[in-house]
Amino acid sequence: MSSSMSIRVAIVLALGLLVAPAAARADDARAAAERAFRTGERLFNAGEFADAAGAFETALKTMPVPAIEFSTAQAHRLAWVKQGNAASLRRAVELYRAYVAEVKKGQRVADATAALAALEPDLKAIEARGGVITGGPPRTTAFLVTSQIEGATATLDGASAGALPLVLEVKPGAHAVVVEAPGYEPKTVNATALDGERLPIEVELVAKPAMIAIKAEAGAEVSVDGRAAGTLPLAHPITVPAGRHFIAVSRRGRSPVGRDVEVERGATLELAVPLRSTSQRRAVKWVLVGGGVLALGAGAAALVASQRDSDAAELRARTATTGIDLTAASRYDELRAQRDDARTLTWVLGGASIATVVAGGLMYWLDHERTAPSTWIAPVATSGGGSVTVGGQF
Repeated sequence: MSSSMSIRVAIVLALGLLVAPAAARADDARAAAERAFRTGERLFNAGEFADAAGAFETALKTMPVPAIEFSTAQAHRLAWVKQGNAASLRRAVELYRAYVAEVKKGQRVADATAALAALEPDLKAIEARGGVITGGPPRTTAFLVTSQIEGATATLDGASAGALPLVLEVKPGAHAVVVEAPGYEPKTVNATALDGERLPIEVELVAKPAMIAIKAEAGAEVSVDGRAAGTLPLAHPITVPAGRHFIAVSRRGRSPVGRDVEVERGATLELAVPLRSTSQRRAVKWVLVGGGVLALGAGAAALVASQRDSDAAELRARTATTGIDLTAASRYDELRAQRDDARTLTWVLGGASIATVVAGGLMYWLDHERTAPSTWIAPVATSGGGSVTVGGQF
């Protein structure tokens, strides 16, 4: 490798080492700004306008965009209305002016212009009286605790603190905040409070899974939302996300059952599913009984054929020494005809019996419905033997 090539490679590697951490820091800063903005939104909706303004200001430092300027101005304006703090009034006017200058037009521009029309006279009046506009009330040390779950509650260092969002004034130092809500896993946040700082703490709670325990015949197959979930009995209840689900239970020889259910976070739903024999399974018994009857008929016909053949042979042997007359010859022909008819019947009944038993076996084996039945199987006996007919929709 040439020296110039080595230098270029070294430069690229050095730039990569510099750019990668910078990009990571930028991503972290953006994520922190987004968390601060969400905290501001939740505090704003809870009527904590001064703290909402502080959270928006934190986001604005990293992401100085007009949309955040407008939200921050709104929070300062309402903090002025609620608390009468002149610093909030002045800051609201500054931000509204900046927003109007940058955006130029739109509904929010009209809102900002209207707000300026209401606020600027108050600010001028305070300045005309020589009022001193300070930077706001002394900043206390606090945690601004919010969550995405409405109705979540918090405890601070083991003591109940109330429903979120919360502004928890604390002493500088380490503290433990536990946030919980029904149906969600509780979460503990260990945070360090700095003197005079108001630290946003956004707690994302994870929903507890829902459970479904199904009671049905052993060997039944279970599916949830079209996906196989196992064969009963299951060692453990089925874990599913909270909400609506479709449960299907099927077993060979039983009519399938489908249930729409709804389960709450952290709850266990016990579902008893009785299964009933299908009409095809009930028919199998009679098909096999019919096959047995046909087999008995075939056996009886075979016995008759054997007996007639034996009688004909005995008659022929007897007339071989005494001579055969017309009556004996007629009887011999009759016995042979009866033997042949009985043999034919044996084959017909035997073939029909075999076909019927095979059909019954197929009906038994294929009787596993997971949806509405779409096929049917039936044995057919004819003078030439037996067969199986399959029909339906495919």
